[in-house]
Amino acid sequence: MHMNPTDLASLTGILDLTSLSGLESTSDIETLCKRGIHPADELPSVAAICVYPLRVETVAKATEQTGVRVCAVSGGFPHAMTPLSAQLIETQSVLDDGATEVDIVIPKWAAQQGDWQTIEQHVAAHKTVCGEACLKVILETGEMGAGGTDGPEGIQMITSASEAAIAGGADFLKTSTGKVSISATVEAVETMMNVISDHYHKTGQAIGIKVAGGVRSVEQAIPYIELAEKHLPFDWRHPQHMRFGASSLLDDICTQWSAS
Repeated sequence: MHMNPTDLASLTGILDLTSLSGLESTSDIETLCKRGIHPADELPSVAAICVYPLRVETVAKATEQTGVRVCAVSGGFPHAMTPLSAQLIETQSVLDDGATEVDIVIPKWAAQQGDWQTIEQHVAAHKTVCGEACLKVILETGEMGAGGTDGPEGIQMITSASEAAIAGGADFLKTSTGKVSISATVEAVETMMNVISDHYHKTGQAIGIKVAGGVRSVEQAIPYIELAEKHLPFDWRHPQHMRFGASSLLDDICTQWSAS
């Protein structure tokens, strides 16, 4: 698939521009927001700016009245090993500070034990706090099953985790925190999209998918777009339906945009 200017613009419009090093100053985040709001001449703004809770207020102020959404990681990101009560306080805090989207991680220990009820309840608790705010649920698919996502064990874990997250009220399924050795993979995303497609055909509800971790170039994004074209029963180009979580991907988009 060749990315023409229309495709590049569509990709930019579903990008969550992310900075999660933990080293970001207020000034760094303000610069990030300017880049996301106006990446290049005639290129649209990104969908959202995604940061740690401490920098949410900065993003909310910098993106006010721009249409760019304010996204925060929460829930003890990246491991979700704080008590759920503390996680919910954090989620409420980022919403109070101006976040309109929240990315949380499922309790990975529960996934490893096949405790899908705990995952559903975990997601449901965060969704109750989020209300109308968009809740994206990170599965950390690279850690599921023997050899990551290879083989039937990994595929079944990703399927069950996806179903549990949707049952709990997830608005989006997300592959990874980007903090582990295996992040997004074609196999994992295809499995998640199959669950999303099945859910849509059964209920008419469109759950979004966020491909995060390891997608640093347009070339690396193309396989996931091809999957979306094949598997999603709705338009992948809409920010309510698909996102890419990345930082360096925008650089490559802008380079190709300038050359087109």
